[in-house]
Amino acid sequence: MGDRVTTAVRLALALSMLLITAVDPSDPAYSVHLTYGVLGLYVLYSGILCALARRESPFLSSPTVYWLDVTWYAGLMLLSGGTNSTFFYCFFFAILAASFHWGCSVGRRVALASAILFTLVGFATVLAGRY
Repeated sequence: MGDRVTTAVRLALALSMLLITAVDPSDPAYSVHLTYGVLGLYVLYSGILCALARRESPFLSSPTVYWLDVTWYAGLMLLSGGTNSTFFYCFFFAILAASFHWGCSVGRRVALASAILFTLVGFATVLAGRY
């Protein structure tokens, strides 16, 4: 999968997440405004990555991009419904994109990190009483 396709899918996913959150405002349970702000920043980040892909930036040729995606998704899950959040499904994008672009070993590490962050978000929301 090329960088242009991956960044375009990332941008479409970001815009879809923003639309889903706008249609179902009950999903961000913790702070609606903060969740919209972080989603807006993620859309901006995805747009910048799209622009970088058109210029064939070397930044996109590193697995760091997928690790940043996992971090974004974990943060969005923490701000919204915790482990019941619709943002959980975004982890699959990062896992699949990392696997297709960098191979199975990187995909496994991204999957393991996603599982660990998912568990930590679950613990954090239970401890905060927002489950």
